[in-house]
Amino acid sequence: MRPGDREAMSSLGIEVAIGARVDALAGPSEVLVSQTVKDLVVGSGLVFEDRGVEALKAWRMTGTCTLLSATPERSPDRSRRRMVRETKGTPMTPDPDRMLDFARRYTAAWCSQEPASVAAHYAPEGSLTINDGAPSVGRAAITEAARSFMTAFPDMQVLMDDLILEDPRIEYHWTLVGTNTGPGGTGNRVRISGFEEWTISEDVEIAASLGHYDQAEYNRQVAHGVDG
Repeated sequence: MRPGDREAMSSLGIEVAIGARVDALAGPSEVLVSQTVKDLVVGSGLVFEDRGVEALKAWRMTGTCTLLSATPERSPDRSRRRMVRETKGTPMTPDPDRMLDFARRYTAAWCSQEPASVAAHYAPEGSLTINDGAPSVGRAAITEAARSFMTAFPDMQVLMDDLILEDPRIEYHWTLVGTNTGPGGTGNRVRISGFEEWTISEDVEIAASLGHYDQAEYNRQVAHGVDG
């Protein structure tokens, strides 16, 4: 499955051709989707499992596509905590739609290779703490923390996997994909997932973010690659 452009028939034909190839790769009763489809249905209650990157051809176009297997969320508890939902009959604060838009812009900032754009989503005295390390406090320090990742992974892309809103807890779940080709890099491909626990200010800026990911697995992938 890939989203098509209904206004351009040539584009639609390409999307249909690629969609057919994706469908042919699916196993019995399996639903395969592209990363683009996953990004468009965040909060739908679907669970995605990475199926790797495939080379796909459509007419004269050749490229690669990250494929994921989609299944319904089985846990009723978790689906109640999905974004743009209400808990205990009370609307979320801040507004769920506004938070979803904020999270999407934050994701784009991490993909921009402009570290100051990440820091701009934090309150002036906001803080970012990664894996219980020393916090980066203030936008200048957060800019440098973001820069360290962008420098290590010049092709870095961050994907928003989920946004969980359950008053007063907000969790932003992400996957980082990139190649460690920065100064002193190993040249290895990395794909690591994690999440941030957010405290949001009244101005809808991040007052504090506690980031978590598997540091040992990250170090392994940097040294040996995601499949090493």
